[in-house]
Amino acid sequence: MRPDSEDRQRLALSLTRRLEDIATGRRNLVLQQENFDRQEKAVQRKFKSLHNMNAAISIFPNEIFSMIFEAGALFDSNCKCHFGSLVSHVSRRWRKIALATPRLWNKIECTRSKASAVEEGYTYMTYSELERERVAAFLSRSKSSPVEIRIQDFYDDDQDDIQTRNFLAMLGDQVGQFYHLCIIDGDPNGILNTLKYLSHKPAHTLRSILISPEGDYDVFHLERPLFPFGAPHLTIAQLNNIATSSLHFCLPSFQQLQCLRLQGIKVDRHETRDALMALPVLNHLELSVDNFSQRTTRFPAVLLPTLRFLQVETYHLHTLDCAILAILTVHAASLTTLSLSGWDDCAPELDLSSEEAL
Repeated sequence: MRPDSEDRQRLALSLTRRLEDIATGRRNLVLQQENFDRQEKAVQRKFKSLHNMNAAISIFPNEIFSMIFEAGALFDSNCKCHFGSLVSHVSRRWRKIALATPRLWNKIECTRSKASAVEEGYTYMTYSELERERVAAFLSRSKSSPVEIRIQDFYDDDQDDIQTRNFLAMLGDQVGQFYHLCIIDGDPNGILNTLKYLSHKPAHTLRSILISPEGDYDVFHLERPLFPFGAPHLTIAQLNNIATSSLHFCLPSFQQLQCLRLQGIKVDRHETRDALMALPVLNHLELSVDNFSQRTTRFPAVLLPTLRFLQVETYHLHTLDCAILAILTVHAASLTTLSLSGWDDCAPELDLSSEEAL
């Protein structure tokens, strides 16, 4: 072998070893960087902990923090910026206090995920696994505290999604913990399906309900009793666009009802009269009437001896006659407050000082 060839081989071997040393050094630098990162995070945690301990509010006992958190939860929040979730990520102590404060988690909004499912070319929103886990966590953290729950945008097509069915089944298992239930902005069949999942157990804590389909739909018809296993403490209800022929399905659960608002109803059958008279302790009634047939006045009067407040709205009729007809058909010996609104500005004024006006 020629001397110059041997020199090149020795140089190549030397360069190869040098490259290996550089690669080894680089790997060691990466490991050192990772080690420094871990040390930095540990020091930062200790520093933040020390900073929190030195903060003026650190002397407050946990009970004071819990009261402050509960007060903060009274402000409006949503699933994107939930107050409990916010304060539980400030420090370890705050998280421990927040998780031990049930009323910080008792307002739950159930909204469909931005992630969508596609089936046969149709894209629709779903209640994701993440959403179900979030609601389940809130229910668990609320412990035995009564829960206010809002279910929004549930449509009939959603029942084909297994995640959504599992989600509603989970809510149905917890219906006994609900204090206020709001089901809004779905289609009529979607609302009925939601109620079906919530009808397998007694709603023994429920105090108030709001049921309202999306505004594009006409009326919804109940097909079975509302809360068939009982809602003995239900005292407040608002039903929007319910068919008057369905009101009898509500009566078993409305025996303790004191305040009722019926919005967007069509009063043209005797079912409305029969349902109202079957509410033994009703003292506050609001009627937002879309249609009031004059033939209703041929029915016997609506006797509501416990009623103290009556409000009649006729925003879609633009006539005073509807309000007058509603008043004429109601006999309320205990009435102390009467509110009328909604007729057209061109309609004749109602002179409450004249006996002939009523």
